[in-house]
Amino acid sequence: MTLLLLYSATDGRIVGCWQSNPATLLPAQMEHSGATALYALTDTELSPTEILSDYYWKDGALVAKEVLMLTADPNPFQANGVSICAMTVSPFAPCTLNVNGTLQALTVEDQVLELTSNSPQTFVISLEPQGPYKADGLTVEAQ
Repeated sequence: MTLLLLYSATDGRIVGCWQSNPATLLPAQMEHSGATALYALTDTELSPTEILSDYYWKDGALVAKEVLMLTADPNPFQANGVSICAMTVSPFAPCTLNVNGTLQALTVEDQVLELTSNSPQTFVISLEPQGPYKADGLTVEAQ
């Protein structure tokens, strides 16, 4: 089947996916491309759901995303204002983590995010969407 993809020009993250029968109607769905988002037509047996969650666009082709693992050590940790839980991703890749709605960048120079808490709480952590990577979310408990 032929699909129309809308993807990020910076990292290839697919942000839209359409199919049509006949496929000749797909180009009519294209709005203005720009510096940040581009369109591509591709033939694939993958479902739009699979493409949006598991693939990105690179060099004119669908490429499977690398799966990263969010890690927290220790988890749970003591909510005493002193204890630290070290968060990172493995294998390491520069990325942004969403921690309870606050974005935190992990860089080559700063690969670990340190969590601490003065009171019991739950931290919900996810990888911000980006082209080449995906990861399951993680819950960290401060007790």
